[in-house]
Amino acid sequence: MKPELLLVEPMTPAIEARLDEAYTVIRLFAPEGRAAAEAARPSIRAVVT
Repeated sequence: MKPELLLVEPMTPAIEARLDEAYTVIRLFAPEGRAAAEAARPSIRAVVT
């Protein structure tokens, strides 16, 4: 299981692809992002801004 990471704003496609390889990325800016972030809050290990 990959560590969970909260992505606050969009990054370049290359950066997001690399993050997706190493982490379960929760995209706060996505329509379902806030609900997903709330559900995963106890297990989020990092925040990327």
